[in-house]
Amino acid sequence: MDSTTECIVYLLSLSSPVQDFTTALAELPENHKPILTTKAIHWIFPPTALSVDELTTAHWDMLVCFEAPFVIHSNLSKFIKLSWSVSFTVPSALLASLATTQLELAATIQPRSREFDLLTDSDLRKSDTVSSVESVEVTSGLKAWIQSFTENQEEGKQQTIIMFNLLAFKDMAKYRKYQEAFMAGAGMRHGAKPLLWGEVAESSLQSSQGKSPWEMVAFVYYPSVLHFADMLSSPDYKEISHNYREGSLVDNPLLCLVNI
Repeated sequence: MDSTTECIVYLLSLSSPVQDFTTALAELPENHKPILTTKAIHWIFPPTALSVDELTTAHWDMLVCFEAPFVIHSNLSKFIKLSWSVSFTVPSALLASLATTQLELAATIQPRSREFDLLTDSDLRKSDTVSSVESVEVTSGLKAWIQSFTENQEEGKQQTIIMFNLLAFKDMAKYRKYQEAFMAGAGMRHGAKPLLWGEVAESSLQSSQGKSPWEMVAFVYYPSVLHFADMLSSPDYKEISHNYREGSLVDNPLLCLVNI
């Protein structure tokens, strides 16, 4: 059996500027520094069934991921107003290659298909009536946010993003088929690259049976938010989603992150 490493993710709402917290992170010993240090940007699809209050009532400033065991001590906690955490097991080989993978992705320029630009008013009216859990669609509100986010970037600069996924399943076998079809087709075509994934060990809110309501965590890279939107808008993705994703999930919130 392949070896695994436990990691812990913290969503953080800060009481001081992000720069103050990242400075404190930089002062940690090398073996305690985070695997990922990101700014939390926007809930692309917020939770609708699980951990809704815990995840949506706070404004999250950052998401950081550490190798477990890791406890936030006073040198960091003094900057934190609120936190939510989830731990998960990662294939050790995947974790060991993460830094190299991110460097390789940063050096790659992925062209867009521009399918997002072709969304019509009719498309948007239709997608606004669809549950984000059952069928991941570009709604008019999401399109407006994406356009605003890209307009605020430096001219000519393509900002890469990471999508943080929390997953709970109705039919894991069906979802596995979706993952396989996604990476062989629409995901690959639009530059998606899974960075880290694994089964959840525990989270901030456990059930009465001592289990987390979440079953899996995944971090997926995209060359830009427009590449992600192109993917959601593409006919091949919609077909994959309809065939395999629909009916496979209890909930799947998606949080957009950018590396710091």
